[in-house]
Amino acid sequence: MLIKMYAERLAIGLEKVIRTVSSETVKHFYKKCYHLCNMAIIAVGDLSDTQLVYQLFTTNLTPGEEDIKIVMQMAEEAVSAQDRDPYTAFTNRVKELHYGNSYFFRPIRKSDLQKVDPRKACEFFGTCFKDPSTFTIVIVGNIDPRTQNL
Repeated sequence: MLIKMYAERLAIGLEKVIRTVSSETVKHFYKKCYHLCNMAIIAVGDLSDTQLVYQLFTTNLTPGEEDIKIVMQMAEEAVSAQDRDPYTAFTNRVKELHYGNSYFFRPIRKSDLQKVDPRKACEFFGTCFKDPSTFTIVIVGNIDPRTQNL
């Protein structure tokens, strides 16, 4: 059963494997497995409209300058809020002690945000979501098929 596969899968792997795996193995695994065809979109809840999933694949996202400015400000505020939150600061410190300064585990910093080209990010997003047939889409909840374009 598809949903069971997602429910029982470890998101990152067993600790023993993570601590002993070589960088070559990780690179090989990434190149072999991290493809759009292995990704899934899972929507759970009482959905009054499945149009959000449809719009994910059909909306061409080309933000204006004001939109970009607002989103980047919101991202910076979110990073600042994490810096002020004691629980997040503790969690980030634990991750740093366990994983070092690994790019995959360290928190996003304001300096990271300054390196983002929002237009390229939107272009990449659009490229990834061009073809819904490359995704597994699971919708769970109260959906009336008579009112949906399924």
